[in-house]
Amino acid sequence: LVRLTDGRFIIIDGGYNYSLGASLVYNALQKLAVDKSNIVVATWILTHGHNDHMSVVLTFAKSYSNVKVESFIFNKPTAAEIDITGDGGGSGANSYWVRFYDLLGTTYKDSIAYKAHPGQFIILRVD
Repeated sequence: LVRLTDGRFIIIDGGYNYSLGASLVYNALQKLAVDKSNIVVATWILTHGHNDHMSVVLTFAKSYSNVKVESFIFNKPTAAEIDITGDGGGSGANSYWVRFYDLLGTTYKDSIAYKAHPGQFIILRVD
């Protein structure tokens, strides 16, 4: 969790899909927020689809939808890559990636989703 100079945050991964993990992230945001009634995450970076990296966002979205997430940066692997790496986070409709995409269409429908690609540089600008 990184607080930017403008008061927004960057979250990298997040942890396991437990209520405790989501509340730990939220409590840290509350503690560090400049405006506790208007918490904004500039971007939430999901490094890969293992449950200890991306699944807390699934619980967080259900409990703390009052926190605005402006964007997500992630790279969902192809089906062939998932077979090799095991980076799918489950299978079928219950996979982490399917559930994450559901969040992008519901709770975070106003968020921008950036699909990162190997070798790509991403510059986060704070205005």
